[in-house]
Amino acid sequence: MTRRTKNTITEKKGINVVRTLVEDNGSIFREISTVDDLGHDANIEFCELHNDEYRPSGIEIKVQIKSGESYFNTNQAFIKGDKNHFEYWKKHILPTIGIVYNPKTRILYWVNISEYIEQQEEFNTYNIPCNKILNETNFKNFVNECSNYCRNNKNRIDSEMRLDTLYSENSEDACSALKTLFLYYRDSQLFWNTIISYLAICKDRFVLKMIVYYLSIAIGHQGDVFWHKDNEIKQSIKRWLTKKFNDIVDENILYKILSVINEDEGIDRGTIGNYIILFIKEIKNKKELLVKVFENTQYEFYIRDIALMYYLSECSSDKALNWLQQNLDWLNNEQLPINLNIKKYPEFKQQFELYKDCIEKYDGIFVY
Repeated sequence: MTRRTKNTITEKKGINVVRTLVEDNGSIFREISTVDDLGHDANIEFCELHNDEYRPSGIEIKVQIKSGESYFNTNQAFIKGDKNHFEYWKKHILPTIGIVYNPKTRILYWVNISEYIEQQEEFNTYNIPCNKILNETNFKNFVNECSNYCRNNKNRIDSEMRLDTLYSENSEDACSALKTLFLYYRDSQLFWNTIISYLAICKDRFVLKMIVYYLSIAIGHQGDVFWHKDNEIKQSIKRWLTKKFNDIVDENILYKILSVINEDEGIDRGTIGNYIILFIKEIKNKKELLVKVFENTQYEFYIRDIALMYYLSECSSDKALNWLQQNLDWLNNEQLPINLNIKKYPEFKQQFELYKDCIEKYDGIFVY
């Protein structure tokens, strides 16, 4: 029988209070499983309100959350640590924020652990004072303080370490490295050269999705993504990157880009599939590459289907109808050229008929 200790329940209360506060203010709270908890309990990704919609700001922090009377003395709240914790927090790619919850008073206190460690020349104790109150009223101030610290302290971790961590086998660490590299170096050609090179060899689905997400912002000019003024990408970098990407994109790279689309989500608004639409629009030989992805029977069906849909959306309604009708005729053994090895795709017959009906009814397939 599984048992929950009183201490576990108390700790969970603190995590839940912080989660509620963060989510009620439109930001994203991602709890870390206890198995992977090495000094952090969660990630917080800050979002900002824009036209009645909360959108990511590009700023993310790690949080260590403690709850209970043992984290309070007569004067203040504090975060307990040790030498190993301090070394871990000091070297972590993302800054660490400590939060302490008092279940009796129901008050949260916080401290910037990364900043505190930076400012100390030596440590007589590994208890970190936690004095700032965190609540609904001052949550915006909390966001601003953390965000400003993230933007203004890129030298806390050197760029070489960030790059090394990008290639880590730990998905979470690699994604954290990528986020900070984008935050600090998005206007440099070196950053984007690194990203494009990694795109070709990346096998981690989470990191790949984030790479595609950033490329879709830079190349696809994704209007749905809100960034602060100081987080925008220079137009000169966008133009250079678009040309650079067109020089290297091939069938394999396009397939990798399409592979991050979630089969259940498809290309619905706000999904990575939706972001990719405008990204693909900027590829000069997109039609040729989309057909190659569709024709490759080694690829997953749903990705081939997405490639087909994108291809048909790029064609005029007459051309798309002719292409679909021709493939249907070949499947029905009609109008087959003599002595010609024609590729047939019987697994797509239903899709051919579906898209044909859609084009005849709506005069095209519209995904943009």
